[in-house]
Amino acid sequence: MMLPQAGLQPVETSENPRIMRRVPSPFERGVRVGRRLFAGGLMLIAGFPATGASQAAGGLSDSDVISVIVDNAKVIRLPEQTATVIVGNPAIADVTSRPGGVVILTGKGLGITNLIALDAKGTLITEASITVQASTATIVTVQRGANDRNSYTCAPRCQPTAQLGDGKDWFSEMNSQSERRRTAASSAANGQTDPTLPSK
Repeated sequence: MMLPQAGLQPVETSENPRIMRRVPSPFERGVRVGRRLFAGGLMLIAGFPATGASQAAGGLSDSDVISVIVDNAKVIRLPEQTATVIVGNPAIADVTSRPGGVVILTGKGLGITNLIALDAKGTLITEASITVQASTATIVTVQRGANDRNSYTCAPRCQPTAQLGDGKDWFSEMNSQSERRRTAASSAANGQTDPTLPSK
């Protein structure tokens, strides 16, 4: 099968039975179609910017979900005109505002809540959901019976730790030890004697 080559080919019309016009080759027609498809793809991409880019430029959108690990902090960016930031449940997450719409989000407890940003006039700017999750990277849990659970941080050596959902006695003891340790460290830094330690 012979394909038509590029060049002048005779074409008959009602006005003039013999008009010469240039007929593109199959290769040239394929190049033209490819260029049109490529241009259309660029227009489509330009019309739908990536979510990460839009957040970096203008902050959060109403459909965004912010995930943070409990006892961890994350920096998020809100619109610069943000004057007030509200968290639905402060027991789940806490926020600290900085100039320029920068907000430090800290996970306090497991659960889902929301974040609301208002401008100086009290007008709603944006709203987003917050999900606080437990860290599963280095946490090992040991279930002892139906209602008693102990948690350990293994990285790689395992040390006891307090996690939400642990048994009541375990959780209280771990928090008590951590508090005594912080008190001892603070007293040593200030040149004082820890009152919880036995006297010599």
